[in-house]
Amino acid sequence: MIAPLFRIRNCIEEDLPVVRSLFYQEGMGDIDCIHGIRVAYLSENNQVIGACRVELMEDERYYVRPIVVDDAWQGHGVGKALITDAQKFYEKLYLVSQGRNVEFYKKCGFDTMSMQDVNQTLQNECKLCPDKNCHPQAMYSKDAQFTFTILGTSSGCGVPACFCNCKSCQDARHNPKLQRGGTGACIEGSVKILIDACPDVREHLHRENIRDFDYLFLTHAHFDHIGGLGELEYYSRLYRDQKIPLYGSEYALAQTLVEFAFMDDCFDPHILEENSFIQFPGLTIDALPVFHAPGTFGYLITTKTTKTFYAPDTGKLPDKTSNLLKGIDNLIMDATLFKKNDNYPKHHDFKQTIEDGLKLDVKHIYLTHVAPHMCDSQENVIELIQKEITQYNGRVLLAYDGLKLEI
Repeated sequence: MIAPLFRIRNCIEEDLPVVRSLFYQEGMGDIDCIHGIRVAYLSENNQVIGACRVELMEDERYYVRPIVVDDAWQGHGVGKALITDAQKFYEKLYLVSQGRNVEFYKKCGFDTMSMQDVNQTLQNECKLCPDKNCHPQAMYSKDAQFTFTILGTSSGCGVPACFCNCKSCQDARHNPKLQRGGTGACIEGSVKILIDACPDVREHLHRENIRDFDYLFLTHAHFDHIGGLGELEYYSRLYRDQKIPLYGSEYALAQTLVEFAFMDDCFDPHILEENSFIQFPGLTIDALPVFHAPGTFGYLITTKTTKTFYAPDTGKLPDKTSNLLKGIDNLIMDATLFKKNDNYPKHHDFKQTIEDGLKLDVKHIYLTHVAPHMCDSQENVIELIQKEITQYNGRVLLAYDGLKLEI
């Protein structure tokens, strides 16, 4: 079965009778509108089996009131899925848990707090509750933690390239650990964001056990960054049963939707302007222009603890972009060339990337989008780069497929 056992969506009017019944079983009052309610429903017949309501209360906090699951579907992960879903939309959530459910919420990223610190309405409700065995416990969601995974680190043809006999490719044919796939990345935390879909994106997602994602961002519309979109057709049509939110420049989106016109019903395009930003719970992404193809962006990813810039394809950085990168934590950037080559001004060689990173005083420099093929016959570019960067004592790293950063 391709479809998941159940999905989650916004509540609709037709769901209200079932949702009212579930709320009543939980001892909650009647509900008169669907605002703030998300429901879990069976994929095969749309039967509602659980619901979560989030309310903005008088203290300007968002409260989960409540999460309810049909008795027949307890123990199937419905409650956890509903609270995880809510955390995709709200940076900070509060709730009052029954004592027996405290450990469940802790596993979902919540911690305990004093009942005196919650909304007065909830305090009063707890005092009037007839269930003296409830043992209410106030809780709040902890700050989201994010992982940035570099899915692939090669230029378009990969390492080994089928046609190439350079030393790097020869070694990679005999040692799978030296192989490099097409460039891409994934952010995982309160939301899951895929950046680019290279032709071998399926292998990357399988290797990293990434079964789903919420959003797709494009750096640009070259084939080595969008060629794997066809792999996502069944994911959109059969698994999600809804369009994939797709972000990028106007030019990149237009080109992509021409190339994949047969999938125009699979994507929900959102145009990003230069230097615009979009916010998710605990995460901000700025779309910064870089010098490559028309409409190419590098993405500045900001969390509460770090700033990371991801630009797998770029030549010289525009001054305005560079100014925003001073002192950031992680620079993950184009190091396509081994030696400077004026025939390829829209790419960096690895020394240029290092120089940029040092000039910007970034804490860590990661070399990606590596193309070791243009070299002398006996040169192993990967080994030469590794040797060269040892002088930086760990500040400069040659990225590899599957490298994870806590951001």
